[in-house]
Amino acid sequence: MSRFDIRKVYNASFDPEIDAQLMTLVEHITEENFPPIQDYRDLHPGERDHSSHLGPETARVSLHLARPRYNLMVQMLRPLKAARGADIGAAFGFLDVLLVERYGLRIVATEHQANFPAYTGLLQARGIEVRPWLLGRDACPLEPQSLDFVIFAEVLEHLKLPPVRTLREIITPLKPSGALLLTTPNIARQSNIDRLQWGENILEPFREDTPPSRDVTDFVRHIREYTVHEVVDLMEAAGLQITELAMCNWMDEPLHPDPLRNRYTCLLATIE
Repeated sequence: MSRFDIRKVYNASFDPEIDAQLMTLVEHITEENFPPIQDYRDLHPGERDHSSHLGPETARVSLHLARPRYNLMVQMLRPLKAARGADIGAAFGFLDVLLVERYGLRIVATEHQANFPAYTGLLQARGIEVRPWLLGRDACPLEPQSLDFVIFAEVLEHLKLPPVRTLREIITPLKPSGALLLTTPNIARQSNIDRLQWGENILEPFREDTPPSRDVTDFVRHIREYTVHEVVDLMEAAGLQITELAMCNWMDEPLHPDPLRNRYTCLLATIE
């Protein structure tokens, strides 16, 4: 039985000041910082894979859709003034730039080495260090018990790794009093429930053009999504105590009154 009371889950508020700060980053979404490249999974070497084409427009869409989630994450982390942390799998890095430049946090990011050209341009242009780390294969590039917080946002659902073991690995750099901020899609969101009721499948289809030598799941964006209850159980199994859990949606997607029916699970937790 979970120690966290699921009745404490709430729908996030939206802070207009944080949103205005975030939107100032739009002017820095340029081809110089986000060059158009093929997805690192390289479905057909030498040919552009337009279904996973990355570049400035992809970054703009990503920023717009994720504004409520970034907003909530900043609300959760801004009390940690001057704290030192890491963002594991930082992707486009918008959150890190905002936390460093507006709120005085100190952050080192990590990313899959093959993702560097697509994702790390803005981070490196702003002087934020990015270290290569392939979870589950490489040794952790962060010193043990050296950080006040770790961010693990929109990564868990992409991994072909045991989730509890992964969570234990990413919290090894935390100090005993450190915090983990995790976000991940909620598979039990209302839009998925509606699709199932309409007879649609909520799982991603396998690509028919996958080469025989490749694992078809290499080209699935989300390997496994979790319910809110599952995330709570995973966190507690990894030795973490949840202190705050809120839900949010994409931008322009109204919040469902039942928090457990919204798109993103966002939580803060500390090591027990």
